[in-house]
Amino acid sequence: MTKHVITEQEYNEVKLLAKKNKNKKIKKRLQVITMRYEGKKYREIAKKLGFTMSWVGQLCAEFKEQGLEEYASSKYGGNNQVIDTEKEREILDGFRKKAEEGHAVSIAEIKKAFDEYRTHKAGRGYIYMVLKRHDWYKPAAHAKNAASKKKTSVY
Repeated sequence: MTKHVITEQEYNEVKLLAKKNKNKKIKKRLQVITMRYEGKKYREIAKKLGFTMSWVGQLCAEFKEQGLEEYASSKYGGNNQVIDTEKEREILDGFRKKAEEGHAVSIAEIKKAFDEYRTHKAGRGYIYMVLKRHDWYKPAAHAKNAASKKKTSVY
């Protein structure tokens, strides 16, 4: 008996959802199911989609266990904002005043303030995202890159 047999009804539901879907990761997951229904072997599916054979098997098993709705849901949410925008602004305003007075403000200091408010550590990436969201973060060109850009300038 063949593992993970996809029924015609499941196939039709997957095809319908695939037409509506805009998420690339989910699209590839749905392609696994359609290709499996079309009689493709794990090896063929893996090669075509850039997955391993074991991952294709796991995806098929997941589909059969969870059903289409859960299988096709995005496992990664966007906007993982832990603190509301107003509270972020409030925390940053203290640092803005310090910077306007001419004092240097470091990412480490800002991170520490957010960590204290959140009661657990925030990653640096989260802090940079907050700074960007509040138009606070203006990355400086790396000295080495700036020098190399001058050499290759067309002006």
